[in-house]
Amino acid sequence: MPDVTPTGPLSLPFEQAALILAACNTFQSVCGVASASLAREKIYYPYYDLGEKDNAWPIPGIIINDDDMNQQFMNRNLDQGGSLLVTFCFPVNENYVSENGEIEPENQILDFRNKLGAILNEMLALANTPNPDTNLCYLHVTRWEKWSTPVLLSSPHAAEEMMHAAFVLEWVA
Repeated sequence: MPDVTPTGPLSLPFEQAALILAACNTFQSVCGVASASLAREKIYYPYYDLGEKDNAWPIPGIIINDDDMNQQFMNRNLDQGGSLLVTFCFPVNENYVSENGEIEPENQILDFRNKLGAILNEMLALANTPNPDTNLCYLHVTRWEKWSTPVLLSSPHAAEEMMHAAFVLEWVA
């Protein structure tokens, strides 16, 4: 979590996205925590250096970056909008690892997709509703789009086996 307080139209969307994702019960469950504030500690923005960390993804965790394929805007009326790239990094579900330690890829990926779908639905339900922990509403997420297929990553792409997917979140303010 950054030490600098996000202010203004280029940094607040990151913090607001982190807050809405942390408020999702399914993400809290994946992290093994019981509050949004504890889940927030597992969300990284606007920078996470995999090279510096020897391909150690934040597991469980979420990385939020700019979506360079789409625009972020503000007009004279102070209408704002844009998109963010959200990368989900989840541990392998031990329920789908055989007794001899072999991962069951079909079950892992379906389980991961179920969790992602739940988080995306929870996020859309929270969008633009009052956040009880702040004086603001949650980020007004208007749409999500799958950017990379949910997969099981292993060496050399990850320091440990993990579930990985990326989505673009579109928002307006």
